[in-house]
Amino acid sequence: MAFSRYRKRLGGNMEKRKKKKECAIVVAAIILMSVLTVLPVMSGGENVTNASDPCGGSLSELSEAITSGSWVGTTSEGENVSFNVSGMQVYNFSISYSYVCFSGSRGRRTFTLIIPPLSILENKFQYNREVRIYGEFTSPNSATGTYSHTWTVRFPYVDTCYTGNITWNASPAPSPSPAPTVVSIQEATANPGETVTVAINITNVENMATANIWLSYNKDVVTVESVSESDLSPITAAINNTAGVTRMNWFSATGKTGDFVFAYLTLKAVGSAGQSSSLDLDVKELGDMSANAISHTVEDGSFTISSVFDAGESVNPYPSIPGTHYGTITPNQTITVSSLYTYPCAGTGGHTEYAKIWNDTWSGEEAFWDGYQDNWHSIAFGNPFTLFADKEYYYEIRTGSYPQIHHTSALPTAKGWINCTGFVDVNGKEYGGWIPAIKLA
Repeated sequence: MAFSRYRKRLGGNMEKRKKKKECAIVVAAIILMSVLTVLPVMSGGENVTNASDPCGGSLSELSEAITSGSWVGTTSEGENVSFNVSGMQVYNFSISYSYVCFSGSRGRRTFTLIIPPLSILENKFQYNREVRIYGEFTSPNSATGTYSHTWTVRFPYVDTCYTGNITWNASPAPSPSPAPTVVSIQEATANPGETVTVAINITNVENMATANIWLSYNKDVVTVESVSESDLSPITAAINNTAGVTRMNWFSATGKTGDFVFAYLTLKAVGSAGQSSSLDLDVKELGDMSANAISHTVEDGSFTISSVFDAGESVNPYPSIPGTHYGTITPNQTITVSSLYTYPCAGTGGHTEYAKIWNDTWSGEEAFWDGYQDNWHSIAFGNPFTLFADKEYYYEIRTGSYPQIHHTSALPTAKGWINCTGFVDVNGKEYGGWIPAIKLA
């Protein structure tokens, strides 16, 4: 009887221990599944060193406030470091560094981690392979960390290279400054007595409501014939060619944002060929709908009266050497000449010391250089003269220093042809296909 009660009690205890063991297995399985659920996905052997707390912990408030976008900074070696922050991850970590090898060789490299992105956990991110990256965000707009790298070179011989333990600091890259509002006028060129139309532009402006712009110019070179409206209207204009000033006003009850042609101006060349005048803009007022002044920059222009005959600057001015040029000029229209200008090679005193132009029935005119004073690039002929259309004229031009040279035997221009029949340098050496870069005005 007693033995029977013992067996019954023993069996009950064994059953309880069996049930406890089964419960322990179930609990362990639940815990394991929970851990697997919260662990981040590992990509390409990434060393995950910061996992979320399985006991219910969460990211700190600082991590949530970290500034997204591009970050830039410097290393303890004075090199650059950069990366991007987006969605609580660091992308494209890039750093430049110096290295040394066991063989004694040294160098500089830039490393960029394209993949994988590094998760920001508890304000930190890491990457641990042969490349070791550690970073910590100490505030929403500052980060600091370390970098080291060891690798093996196998060609042309086996060598091991490494960096020191480089430290770095970074902060969000500054936002690009907004483009400024610009008030500008186009460059202009016209033949003597002819007109050309240019635009005054206002670009990258916001909520513009008023504009008062004055244009000043040399009235002996250029005059304003008319002012016409374009994107903005109405324009009120007052032209005073006696004073060399044109005033323009505009007002709108609604603000204008964007790029606009403020006005078109028709300019007339009233001076002589080769003369030029600055086109100076004076913005008296540029305001928005709240009567606030709009910050802006001004880009002035210039007006040039086309030379009568312009060989233009040379694309390949060298080789160059002083000497005497011989050749012909055949204009395609009748032109009047009083001076000769020589294009110098950059940084030199290239000029013409003597020039003569003539033909078979005319003894011609000569010009002599006065030295390096005033407008030393130009020399004046004794008397103005006329070159008639489709007539051939001869020239002799003796140059000094290093004038620009067109290395060709025949050069077409807008006003006709200039040809080379020979060139003798100061050393007596003869060449073919050397045309001086000149313009006749």
